[in-house]
Amino acid sequence: MRNGFTLIEMMVALSIFAILSAGGVLLLRGSANTQGAVDRQLAALSSTERLRLLLASDLGQAVPRPTRGGDGAARPAFSGDAQSMQFVRGGFEPVSDAPEPTIARVRWLLAGGRLVRRQFGRLDGGDEPALDAELEEGVSEFRLSYRDGAGGWVSAWPDGSGLALPRAVRMTIASEGPAVEMVMALPAADDEIRALEPEEPLPGGRS
Repeated sequence: MRNGFTLIEMMVALSIFAILSAGGVLLLRGSANTQGAVDRQLAALSSTERLRLLLASDLGQAVPRPTRGGDGAARPAFSGDAQSMQFVRGGFEPVSDAPEPTIARVRWLLAGGRLVRRQFGRLDGGDEPALDAELEEGVSEFRLSYRDGAGGWVSAWPDGSGLALPRAVRMTIASEGPAVEMVMALPAADDEIRALEPEEPLPGGRS
């Protein structure tokens, strides 16, 4: 009767152990990589949903209220190009009994690879003061387009049709992962979105 293992048997056993150990390490590493990928996807999804909700909140309460610049010149109620858009939105609730505006002028823009939402302290006049909120960083692709009254998409607004607001805004954005497209409708009805003439008084809000 033989006691113990021969050298060859020991080498075979060690080889099998090494293979199993390596497989275990690879399995754990693969599991960690998979979990990391899932975490990144969840983070990206969460960021996308937050962005979608904020965009829907802003555009869903856009109002056809023209403003005036610091030089007194009339500004359209909504203006935009492929990289930025500016408009007036309502829906703000007063936080005190003192008179407070319930509408504000906001701008979405791409600046240095960052998507920024800028809210201005005044509807009319200059652009100061303003509060910037960074919504997304590391943006590699960003594009805005606007749905006109005929149902087509244009790259700039106003489009010359006389409509104060586009029917919808389409935003395409990519940071980590593939580009995401968001389409948000604006709420104004046909008889509410004809642009006011510059000489007409500006309704509502604080100048």
